[in-house]
Amino acid sequence: MKILFLYTKRMLAANKARTAVTFAGIVLSFALLTAVLTGTSSLFHFFSEYMKMRDGDYYGVIYNCDEEDEARLAQSGEVMQICRMGIVGVAEKNFGIEHEVSLSNRVYVAIGSVNADFFATMGVRLIEGRLPENDSEVIIPQMMTTAGKEFHIGDTITWQIGERIGSDGRVIQHQEQRIEDRSSADFCEEETIQVEQTKTYTIVGVSTNPGYQKFAEPCYLVLTTGVQTTISDIYLKTKSIDDTSDFIAKNFGDHQSKINETLLRYFGQGVSDIRYMLFGMCAVLMVVVAIASIALIYNSFSISLTERTRQFGLFKSIGATRFQVIVSVFLEAGFLAVSAIPAGLLIGCVGVSCVFRLLKNSFDAMINSNGVAYVGSISMTFYTQVWYLVVAAVTGLITILISAMVPAMRAGRISPIEAIRQTNDIKDHKFARNIRGRGILGMVFGVGGLIAHRNAKRNKKSYRAISFSLAICLFLFLGGSGFIYYMRLSMKGLNVPYYYNYHIQFNSIYNDTFDQEYLTQEFREKLVGQLRTSSSIIEAVYIRKANLHIVVDESNLTNVGKLAVGEYIVDGQMHYRDQIYFVEDTQYEAYLKQLGLNPEEYLRSENPKLLILNAVKGAADFDDGRRRFYEGSMFQDSSKLTEISIMEQKKIGDASYAYPDPEDPSMMIYLVGDGRTAQSDDDFKKFKVPVEESMEKLSFEIGETVKAEDYPYWAWAGDWGFVLPLSAYNEDLFITPNIQDYAYLKTIDSERALELMLELRNEYDESFDIGMPPQTDQYEANMMRILNVCLMCFLILIVLISLANIANTITTAVRLRTREYAMIKAAGCSKHTFLRMIFAENLSYTLRGFVIGGLMGALANYKSYSYLKYSIYTNKIIPIGLYAVGAAAFILVMIFSTVYTWQKVRKGNICEELRQETV
Repeated sequence: MKILFLYTKRMLAANKARTAVTFAGIVLSFALLTAVLTGTSSLFHFFSEYMKMRDGDYYGVIYNCDEEDEARLAQSGEVMQICRMGIVGVAEKNFGIEHEVSLSNRVYVAIGSVNADFFATMGVRLIEGRLPENDSEVIIPQMMTTAGKEFHIGDTITWQIGERIGSDGRVIQHQEQRIEDRSSADFCEEETIQVEQTKTYTIVGVSTNPGYQKFAEPCYLVLTTGVQTTISDIYLKTKSIDDTSDFIAKNFGDHQSKINETLLRYFGQGVSDIRYMLFGMCAVLMVVVAIASIALIYNSFSISLTERTRQFGLFKSIGATRFQVIVSVFLEAGFLAVSAIPAGLLIGCVGVSCVFRLLKNSFDAMINSNGVAYVGSISMTFYTQVWYLVVAAVTGLITILISAMVPAMRAGRISPIEAIRQTNDIKDHKFARNIRGRGILGMVFGVGGLIAHRNAKRNKKSYRAISFSLAICLFLFLGGSGFIYYMRLSMKGLNVPYYYNYHIQFNSIYNDTFDQEYLTQEFREKLVGQLRTSSSIIEAVYIRKANLHIVVDESNLTNVGKLAVGEYIVDGQMHYRDQIYFVEDTQYEAYLKQLGLNPEEYLRSENPKLLILNAVKGAADFDDGRRRFYEGSMFQDSSKLTEISIMEQKKIGDASYAYPDPEDPSMMIYLVGDGRTAQSDDDFKKFKVPVEESMEKLSFEIGETVKAEDYPYWAWAGDWGFVLPLSAYNEDLFITPNIQDYAYLKTIDSERALELMLELRNEYDESFDIGMPPQTDQYEANMMRILNVCLMCFLILIVLISLANIANTITTAVRLRTREYAMIKAAGCSKHTFLRMIFAENLSYTLRGFVIGGLMGALANYKSYSYLKYSIYTNKIIPIGLYAVGAAAFILVMIFSTVYTWQKVRKGNICEELRQETV
């Protein structure tokens, strides 16, 4: 064994170039495996820790527990951690407008008493001020500061605190939703506060909105400290997050409770299982990298075997056994693995760490975009666990052993005489029988194709190896690029960037209490014209939005469209109220020209074509209990669309408002009167009209459908809708109290544009409000920038492995056939025939490689999709565009191979090549 050991070391040292190439390939493969696994784990750790900080580090909450419940939880062996919020009581909020008090979501204030552990565990972060230090101090959530009254640090507020009591006398828990019909205060459940104490609090801080509070809860949650309560909400952690729901149901089924769905998505098996999706796709990617690495390393060992065939023959002729020859090859693999595995692990970890350091500003900006309270709260760092590195090392070791196995077995079967005489590579017992026929290559390329066909028949193993090597390269590209595609798709979620900088929302045209001068269309168009004169504003458009009743046949909807409006499909038809954009004609005409459409068809006075904004994004509950994001087209292609009907309530007489009769759904109640003096419906004159007579049906000629990427800047690319010219809106025909007028602006100097809008707002008696789009686009922009950099680094490594494999394969094939090409030239083959032969050979194995690699890549993409679908619903199973890129790359490979082979043959010396003893 010692002799084999020394022999292997000498062979590696004697073939420095080949050893260096093989070592580099193994290191690169190990680095990529390590980077994929540790990079995925680092990203997962970062986002899961951020979610804990934002929404609370708990698995579930049990509401309104008494002292006995707390004792049971404390003694339970299944509970790891408990965090308590004592309920002091509930009070009327005593701020905001009267209408809001009766009809809005949050109409009460709930006071909770907590300790320092609660602030740390539940992610309570201060925007300003400090934490409370006694039972007379409170911190309020940010949402309270915009709820009808301006609060400041140091303000005092007095509440009459008690319990919510329903009309039936029952105690209503603080988190229970109110039973209400928002169309009227008369339909709200009667509730009162049974006052138990009056308490004055000093506001000492403003915190972020509590992520652990349900969106629909009726209370603003303010926090104090130092109050002993008998009732509390218990936030807990069980030993297994997956068992939390069962534990609560089994032991506290009579209590209201909630599961922390945010953490369940990351660590459990809830809706949109992120951990399963992310690490599942990571596993697919590691398999892709491992297969590509096997092909690269296998080629290196095959070259070693071919170059050392004569050496192995001499080795066996002096008494070496088959086992010793096999061990020699495996020892070579072992030498390389011992040094390459640690180097690959180190380079992979250092590379991921460096990438994350370079992206630190983007990670910080993404977190900071959530508000000043989150600045510096968490930072992206390299994160891994020992078992991640063990998995990468074991995967790499298995890869090397598999790569060396076939060459080792081949080396063990070498006959000493044949190896010394170098006849084994050209011997084929079935050659005479298989050589017959011209084959497709011979029929297409003539004599050159015939030679290529017979070479392929004689050297089947070589051709298979080349085709398989190219197939692996395509497989690696398709699998890696598909992973990038699906990762981008999964990270997009529901965030869609907005392309305007400001919007102006005008007071409703039905607001009778406002100066009528500012409620006209003429005034609003004039205002937008003034804004356009500013050099700081690029574009401005005036739009009237109307939510009208849409009727579309179900066959017009895509699968994604049916997901979006499934509950509104009745008897094969979709009935839905959605917005129609009535866009001022000049701006609409410019947009139509940008799309390449004929403005005359869409701006005509009678029956203008209906432009369809055909994109939809959202989330839906599926049959397996998971909630998934979806995106895609709402409607079929415009050529397949049938009639789209739009219906609205007709304006009858002097009526200014209409609504369904609650006692008779077949009738509409019309109201006539002065809304400025009316206190209730009784102050209006009323009359009834049958529903079918009150509705006006409009059917438009179907125009083109617009994809999300072609949406105008004034429309959100995550929602579908219809566009008509403003001139098509008929004020005398419809009663539409839900009409709202907007202006959308794109700016180059946002500060100057805002100053101008503020000046005009003061000049026109605050007749409009100024708003900005949601800041989700900033979060997404940073997230996508991070993702793009990480994935591009990965893709670069994939391309390097693929290029090394292709170059290795092509150059090896030419070297192994040097004598064969020399013999063909010596036989008098012309340049034209020789080029045809080379081209035919390259075309043959390139096509085979493309087909095999394409099928393998499709399988890898489908597997990635199968993990992605646990979070995202999409019908984009296979990214077809990648195959076009792969085909173009293979054409370049075929051209390179042909040119390279011809250049080598042209420069070679026939006599010297025929005298070569080694292949």
